[in-house]
Amino acid sequence: MKNNVKIFMTKQNILYSIIVISLIFFQNTSSLKTDNSNLLSLAAFAAASEYFPLNSEKVLIYNSDFGETKFSAQNTSQYIVAEFTSDRFIYRQKLFVNSEGVFVKETYQKINVLLFINQEADFSYSEPLPRLKFPLLEGLSWRWEGIEFNKKERNSLSIKSNVIGSETVRVTAGEFKTVKVVTEIESESGTKNKVTEWYAKDVGIVKSEIAIQGGGLIGFARDLLGYGNLRFELAEIKNNND
Repeated sequence: MKNNVKIFMTKQNILYSIIVISLIFFQNTSSLKTDNSNLLSLAAFAAASEYFPLNSEKVLIYNSDFGETKFSAQNTSQYIVAEFTSDRFIYRQKLFVNSEGVFVKETYQKINVLLFINQEADFSYSEPLPRLKFPLLEGLSWRWEGIEFNKKERNSLSIKSNVIGSETVRVTAGEFKTVKVVTEIESESGTKNKVTEWYAKDVGIVKSEIAIQGGGLIGFARDLLGYGNLRFELAEIKNNND
């Protein structure tokens, strides 16, 4: 029983890392301003970024390796709160938006592997963590380096992103003309991961693939438990009140 618990905890830690990686899209923040005067409303943001709209009236439903996953957004007085949820995890970020892109102020996540095993964490960053750069054009690339804090723990991250180009993608929700973005993430802990995302105008992410490439203990556990690759695909777009 003791050995089984250790295996489940390893699996839990992998899921914990994967969720963090899968939802981060980065940009250069050298000219970033963080005062509230730069915050945009949901409507203004939708106009600024056709490929990553945060529409509070819509809920995006994804098929994924974690089961059905829902994405929704709400506008508060200071932030846009974006949330991914399934039966197995909650991933919530406080975002602000300016003319340069979308930036993460804080991240909360909770992951359940079994009824009696779960992990919860709150993250902050040495500087606001970028998720996307405006405008999303073919050939665009950006980098970000910084520190992620979780209570007394800290971890250095190095990220680079590239806009590959246009691609037509078919998922359960239909066929979409998209822009493909590839992000590579390395940490001082020795992990290396690759995230590929497909964005459609007026929709957002329609498909996501995550390859866990890290070595060491994470790589060994990845191969042992079968979480080397993950996929999220848009299944349905619903009204928030449905």
